[in-house]
Amino acid sequence: MTFNDLYYRAARLVNVTGSGESPTDGEAVDALAWLNSMIDAWGLLELTKYMLLRTTQTLTSGTASYTTGSGGTINIVRPTEIRNAGLILDTGATTLTEKRIDVLTDDEYAAWPQKTLQTTYVQGIWYDHNWSAGLGRVYVLPIPDVGTTQLVLYSPVAIAEFADRTTDYTFPPGYEDALEYNLA
Repeated sequence: MTFNDLYYRAARLVNVTGSGESPTDGEAVDALAWLNSMIDAWGLLELTKYMLLRTTQTLTSGTASYTTGSGGTINIVRPTEIRNAGLILDTGATTLTEKRIDVLTDDEYAAWPQKTLQTTYVQGIWYDHNWSAGLGRVYVLPIPDVGTTQLVLYSPVAIAEFADRTTDYTFPPGYEDALEYNLA
């Protein structure tokens, strides 16, 4: 389904266009902006998150934090939350072992006594949601003193915005109807 398909159906639903008529280009441009704004807002809602993205990042010895978001060190869509985290203990091993680590709350991070301590294995992370140039920041605790481990992040993902009016998209069950009726 393209945006044009979706908009045509939504416009018909509320009688903006008649049978066989098409919306004007100006109406479609406005509707695309409205729909993308709605999708952006939906990204904050739990029910619109249809999958859990697993992302890995090789940790660098002595590095305390990593930016996350489009163009960040962890180059993914900036997550609204990190639900779970793990640590791959040795990236050079034949069989990789992933150990679960803690995702700290703001209070748990504030209470962490030695934020500059370095050791072999990370025990937890804290996700700073600060909006700095569109990026968040993940802090690892303690800071690794080896370069043979990988951080694993599990973050929920909502549907992406429409890039243009003609790209064909597929959606999980129920999303097409939700988009159509909410756009209408």
